[in-house]
Amino acid sequence: MTQITPFTSDPEQMIQVSMTQEEFLDFRFRMNEKKKPRTLKGLQGIMDLFQCSKAQAFKIAHEPWFAAARVQFGRHIVFDADKAWELAQANSYTTEATEKKPAGRRA
Repeated sequence: MTQITPFTSDPEQMIQVSMTQEEFLDFRFRMNEKKKPRTLKGLQGIMDLFQCSKAQAFKIAHEPWFAAARVQFGRHIVFDADKAWELAQANSYTTEATEKKPAGRRA
């Protein structure tokens, strides 16, 4: 099967593709297949995604900005990994608690 370029109206960039019926059906199926969201389960999933400790994962999981990626069913918590990563990049962890405080005077 030949590599397919994006569809374009420019005739110089168009290519002709020859494929069998099975290849065409496989290609059509892959193009119509929707991307399933990656899910994380519990604090361990957050620890794996952000490479952090359990305490930090607990803090991240309970942040208000992180609520859009969290779904809870009873005691089971599931996170959308892609959404969680987008939210973390948007928030960038800059809060008053993490900012550098000026050094105090010593007696």
